[in-house]
Amino acid sequence: CNPEMVKTFQLDLELRITKKGFFDHFYKDASFTDYYHKKRKDTDVFVSDWIEIQPKASWQRICFFTMSETKTDLGLDKIRCTETQRYWFDNDNNFFLHTNTVPETNDISIGNVFRIESN
Repeated sequence: CNPEMVKTFQLDLELRITKKGFFDHFYKDASFTDYYHKKRKDTDVFVSDWIEIQPKASWQRICFFTMSETKTDLGLDKIRCTETQRYWFDNDNNFFLHTNTVPETNDISIGNVFRIESN
């Protein structure tokens, strides 16, 4: 992956909500993620249940969707995406959330497989 093409965004802000309240509202079940993707006009949205990666330390789930209105220079109408969501707490009980979205397609004439990673 070309490092010049990788975009990283980090938010550092203070919210008037508890960690548990934030998680419960946006991530506990699939309803918000499903709603978010449908509002973006994504299709074929599937959100897995959370699975425990490390006992009482980190959890992960996968979201699959088709991005219907792509705004890329690739000339594609749709791109299938895989989004991995992972959360964990450190030893000081700080909450961390990492989302990795990877659009994939086999429909580009410059190669057999094209993959863009965004962390």
